Amino acid sequence: MVEHALSLDDQIIVAIRRVSQAVEQYSSYLLQQFGLTAPQLGTLRELQKAASATPGQLAEQLHISPATMAGILKRLEQRALISRVRDEVDRRSSVVRITPEGIRLAESAPSLLRDRFRERLNSLELWERTQLLATLQRTAEMMNADEVEEAPFLYHDTPDSSGRAPPPEAVGRPPSAPTSSARRTTGVRTPK
Repeated sequence: MVEHALSLDDQIIVAIRRVSQAVEQYSSYLLQQFGLTAPQLGTLRELQKAASATPGQLAEQLHISPATMAGILKRLEQRALISRVRDEVDRRSSVVRITPEGIRLAESAPSLLRDRFRERLNSLELWERTQLLATLQRTAEMMNADEVEEAPFLYHDTPDSSGRAPPPEAVGRPPSAPTSSARRTTGVRTPK
């Protein structure tokens, strides 16, 4: 492959696109192989840790809005991965529990992309992480992304117009098979 000299601006844009592609590919992989989005898998894993939780507690633990959590729980319940029962103390609210099928699926699914990223992030010095945070916050600001929900997932639970997450067969290829555009960007030289 012939490397083309790119301007510094173009190299930055290519790097952002590579991050975006990595997230998209891993998201597609989770949907294809397990039929779950990252927030759905994160919800199942939170429920594995606790005997039960309210929807509000789950939303708070996962740092997502109650409305987004309601959609996630609806889809998980439709697949019989969770069950909801009335709270014995407050009969107006419900308690969510993971089902045996939900446990099986959560245990067979790979780690979340955010967890893999955190492992590598934690190997950096504090000053490096602080610098990375400042750069990414500035990048998000420059891309007018300051209104995006602040969730610790590298992508969101995005249902189609019917309110369901897309079926596994409707998504792209797993991360082990990069797209041709991802292959083209790997040869980019970084400035010294």
